[in-house]
Amino acid sequence: MTGRRMRSNFCKQKRRIKSTTPAKGVCGICGGPVSDVKVKNTAMLCFIPLWWKTHHEILCKNCEWSD
Repeated sequence: MTGRRMRSNFCKQKRRIKSTTPAKGVCGICGGPVSDVKVKNTAMLCFIPLWWKTHHEILCKNCEWSD
C-alpha cells in the first residue's frame, strides 16, 4: 500500500486547456453549442516533465461531453 502512495506522489499527470474556439455544429447528446479545445497533457516525475502531448478535442459547453 505504501508503494502505491509513494508512486502517486512522485508521478503525476496534468491536463491543461491551452485554447478554445467555437466549432461548427451542435452536440449529439443535448443539442448545445460545441467548441474546439486544444489540450496539453503532461506526465511529471517529481516536478520534472517527462513527456507532453498536445491534441484537439470537441467539447460541449452544456453537458461537458467530449469527443
